[in-house]
Amino acid sequence: LAELGRAARMDTVQFLGPLEQDTKLLFDTFNQMVQPKIVRKTFDDHERIQQLLEEHRADKDPAHIEELEQLIAGMSAEQLVQIASVYSNMSNLVNIAESVHRIRRWRAHARGESGLLQHHSCDDIIAELLQSGRTADEIRQQLGSQTVELVLTAHPTQALRRSILSKLHEVATVLLTLHRDDITPAEVDANHASLRRLLLAMWRTDEVRRTPPTPEDEARNALNVLEETVWDAVPNYIRQINFSLAKIGQPPL
Repeated sequence: LAELGRAARMDTVQFLGPLEQDTKLLFDTFNQMVQPKIVRKTFDDHERIQQLLEEHRADKDPAHIEELEQLIAGMSAEQLVQIASVYSNMSNLVNIAESVHRIRRWRAHARGESGLLQHHSCDDIIAELLQSGRTADEIRQQLGSQTVELVLTAHPTQALRRSILSKLHEVATVLLTLHRDDITPAEVDANHASLRRLLLAMWRTDEVRRTPPTPEDEARNALNVLEETVWDAVPNYIRQINFSLAKIGQPPL
């Protein structure tokens, strides 16, 4: 019956539609913010590069790649730096759009409105363990005996600067807000204005560290990870486990 219920779930969030919509919004807004900040020739070359890539993706014509190589070979060092910065920012925006879409799909699955995601919630895993013959006491005991150790590396593993990461986090919040069912027209306008501000700030922020990180920088990076995981995500996850344990008559961890 449980499997039939899962199969009968109706997807309230399209598999790719919202992601494509968010990506287009981010790219269009970013191009709108960047265009006045770089010379016309460089922006035209950027648009031609996008066009050639889209055409090659559609028909796989090698001529598009040849023209792309000639176009890049004819650019000055200053143009190449600006073009590289444009695509670096666009890559970051695609990544954040994908993250937002995963959240959106996960929330739909948690509401029972999606049948495409794997069933890996705490409730699903505990149900599978019970079906395999494990008792509720055994599951509670194993969860309570897990050991987690933090490993803080001595060298930076995060390529993005904290300033860029914080702006991307705000972009994600804007995208999630824009997809709310109860959003008002005034809130839509405010969030679009926030998006323009954030993308312009990203363009004006150097995405490359120009000096090696100091020990203080490393410490701040480690604290940022702790703030985003240990202080926020871990307690939320423990609460979810406790909710699942309560459903099988077990005390919280």
